[in-house]
Amino acid sequence: MRKLALLFGVSEYENPKNRLEACKYDLQMMNSLLQSSGEFSDILVSLDDTASSARDKIIEFIEKYKDEEVEQVVFYFSGHGYRQGNEFYFCFKTTDTSILKSTTISSQDMDEYLKILEPSVAVKIIDACYSGEHYIKDIDDSFYKTIEEKQRKSFNEIYFMFSSRNTEVSHATKRYSLFTQLFFEAIRNHADTNAITYKAIIDYVSDYAQNSLSHTPIFVTQGAHMAYLFSDLEVPKQILLDDSRLSVESKLDENLPCTELISRVLNDASEYCNEILGVEKLNFLVSLLEKLEFSDDLSQLFDITMNPYNRIPFNSSAIGRWLNTPDVKKRSFLARVEYEEYTATEQQYVEKPYHPFYQLSYAAGDMYELQDVKVKKSRVSGIKSLLEIENIFFKFTFTPKIEFPNLQHYAVSMALLSSKKEVIIFYCIEELVINGWNNADNPKCLEWLQYAMPLKDINLNSLTDLSEIINKDIIKKIEQLLS
Repeated sequence: MRKLALLFGVSEYENPKNRLEACKYDLQMMNSLLQSSGEFSDILVSLDDTASSARDKIIEFIEKYKDEEVEQVVFYFSGHGYRQGNEFYFCFKTTDTSILKSTTISSQDMDEYLKILEPSVAVKIIDACYSGEHYIKDIDDSFYKTIEEKQRKSFNEIYFMFSSRNTEVSHATKRYSLFTQLFFEAIRNHADTNAITYKAIIDYVSDYAQNSLSHTPIFVTQGAHMAYLFSDLEVPKQILLDDSRLSVESKLDENLPCTELISRVLNDASEYCNEILGVEKLNFLVSLLEKLEFSDDLSQLFDITMNPYNRIPFNSSAIGRWLNTPDVKKRSFLARVEYEEYTATEQQYVEKPYHPFYQLSYAAGDMYELQDVKVKKSRVSGIKSLLEIENIFFKFTFTPKIEFPNLQHYAVSMALLSSKKEVIIFYCIEELVINGWNNADNPKCLEWLQYAMPLKDINLNSLTDLSEIINKDIIKKIEQLLS
């Protein structure tokens, strides 16, 4: 009986903003692991295909094996996902949501293709936003779900793994997509036996996802939980151990004494984040900022809009000057201070030109006179963020609704700055200068305030106090206006 695999990764999209660098590495490693095991009869590999090209390859692959006995079929996808109603769609290189069906492949279609093979074991591993599927009777907070009757009849044994709920985005670093990375780590860190079941992978990912992912993986299983991904782990595991892209946590030699210095370092390290966890926490914080809620009063009085930026457009020089202070430099924020040159006029003593008239002055040592001189100087112009997140600045604009012309325009500006240990949100709440009946100038952010939190502790309630501060401040400004 055959073990087959269909592996898809989409890193390049027509819109450069949609590029997902990690997906090509996800695909390369997944293919390398399956190939190296020697357990798969055939593996279809597709990188950066269009939907029509991918569909043709799937059909050709299915036609090739539809009359043979298939023990396992594994389908893997890493890329963008799109959800419309209850249907999930795999997004390919030229996906256009205005012509959705012809530029994507639906999850339902993919299931139908897999059913043609009638495998004893069907496996789907989907690392994409909104991928959690409606194969289940009840949605709750647990990781494990019960298969609906129609799916029980379709496959004998199944292991479906989705990186996130159907309402959640999934995240990645430049190295690997985070859900896929946990999948790889489950294989690399498996120590009990020289073989690994899909159930063992699911258990590992579900355990570690609770502390390292902000999105919730969904696992759908049916069967005896006895199916193996690899019956011999030696080669795949070694590939992962040798992989420089996969973060390897430092492990202390248990046979060596834990000195006071080592103990202190370990204790301090517990307050820091590595790149994987840090980027995940920051992405989660960004998702909270994008959904920041304001009081019912403000929502009724204003049209509130949010605009994200990948730079700090207003008064970033003030943040740069703060970063340049000696005490702040010690905190190692992931940002670089930028400078600009400018010409200034200042008074300097300049040697007098020789003239017989000045001979007596020269003899007395009076050879210089004070003059205005143009000199080149440098000053802080702003900062460049070194964070691996798409947006670091958020502008919330409060425009009075048409029935409240007596109100002013307001803006709340927020800039993210982070080290490996702490996050600071620089924020400014200000009344805007109006330049028309319904228009106002951009904010100036002349007075930055700070809202700090430990990076490792970011959670759903991290912005509750900040939201309250903003609500109270704007309401206070309105009350002062009316007094």
